[in-house]
Amino acid sequence: MTGLRLKMSAYGQFDGRVAVGPVCWAWFDLFWVHSGRVNLRVMGESPVTLQRGQGMLIYPHTPFEGEAESRVVRASVQHFELTAGVAAARLPAPLRRLRGKSRGCEQHTPGDIEWFEEMLDHAVQLSLLPVSPLVDDLRAAQLVLLLGHLELHHLPAAPAGPPQSELGQLLEQIRLHPQRPWSLAEMAGSLNLSVSHFRAMFRQRVGVSPGRYRQQMRLREAARLLRDTDEPIKSIAGKLSFSDLPHFHRQFKAEHGQTPRRYRAQRSPRA
Repeated sequence: MTGLRLKMSAYGQFDGRVAVGPVCWAWFDLFWVHSGRVNLRVMGESPVTLQRGQGMLIYPHTPFEGEAESRVVRASVQHFELTAGVAAARLPAPLRRLRGKSRGCEQHTPGDIEWFEEMLDHAVQLSLLPVSPLVDDLRAAQLVLLLGHLELHHLPAAPAGPPQSELGQLLEQIRLHPQRPWSLAEMAGSLNLSVSHFRAMFRQRVGVSPGRYRQQMRLREAARLLRDTDEPIKSIAGKLSFSDLPHFHRQFKAEHGQTPRRYRAQRSPRA
């Protein structure tokens, strides 16, 4: 599949003597727990406990390590990378949204654990077959199927309905007011938490860091303004507190796979 390079699919076992990492891959790592419990620490932050039927998609260049909490942990990994220079439109949707992702992670629980683990087993079995164009295509299709299922069942970062918790209220406020210069201290203070506790809790609950979430909301609002208004691109960048126009262009293209100008030209109803 154009734009996707598969590295490895395999099972592994961990116990009190064999730890996870520390490692920092240059590619994506879908780490999945099939039995037992493991404490996984990503980028030096507070550990997240994963148990059977839970996993984490770890972005490239993200240091992580872990240790078994139960006597034995059985897990699987799917290593893959997105090749540079491939247009977003040529990638399947589950891969398209991962373009430009780096130094971060997403925690996942599938909608159907039994089905998902069966699909993981198929992925590992395919990786054991002799290399051929057909096997490569089948492995790529299997990975897209896995990632698509996770995306369908991943809880949205900002609740669509009325917020049910203090964190939900904060997420809603950031989504509604992306132009505000939300600081980490301000966000933590709104929940009466220390900065370190808030950062760890936010990443565990939402799947990205507070700064990354705010960036996503700014870029989401930028896309809306490009689609629905005639406001100049420079004005949009300034309104959403980007430091300069080149920085805005780089961040927007990393998130949406297109420059702001091309995005507006293709999606504006006035085009």
